[in-house]
Formats: sequence, structure tokens, C-alpha cells
Amino acid sequence: MSKKYSLSPTFLLAKTKNAPTQIQADMMFEYNSKLWFSGGYRLNDAIVISAGVSFASVKIGYSYDITISKLRGNLGNTHEVIIGFNRTKKNFDWYTSNKRKRRL
Repeated sequence: MSKKYSLSPTFLLAKTKNAPTQIQADMMFEYNSKLWFSGGYRLNDAIVISAGVSFASVKIGYSYDITISKLRGNLGNTHEVIIGFNRTKKNFDWYTSNKRKRRL
């Protein structure tokens, strides 16, 4: 894909004591490093659809899980708000250099 577009697959395998193993696969499409859309499947549990925006080191988004397991009758579908922070060296250097400038 070009630099404006990116496609990123993810795979999650999670095991918690006294709980079933969780397996999830997703595919994220990102446009211009600003807008992103994602779709995925959590084995025997849900279909996940997400979208959001990125600002420098912050991601804000929304996710909707469509429950397909037996829990659907009790829990229904779920909504999630996503807030993520990415502290790369580049972002941290920009923050600290601007912080020093404000002190002068």
C-alpha cells in the first residue's frame, strides 16, 4: 500500500486462570495516519467493528461488539470508547523541547 494507506493485521491469544482461552483476529485500515477503521472476530464470542482518529500521540475511537455467543441474551452487544496514548521518542522529545521553551 502507499504511504497514505496502511493495512495492519493483529492477532491476540489471551489465557487467564479459570477462564477460557480468548482468540481474536483483527484487520486495521489506516488513512493518512489520521483516520482508522478496524474489523475483527473474537472466536465464538463477537464480531468487532471500530473506527477512530489519531492526533500526534493520541488515538480516540469507538468500538461496537456484536455478541454472537450464548451470552447475547444476557449481555447484548457492547459499546466501547477508545483512548490510546503512544509515547514515542519523537513525541517525547517534541514535548520536552517545547516545555523548556515555555520556561524561558
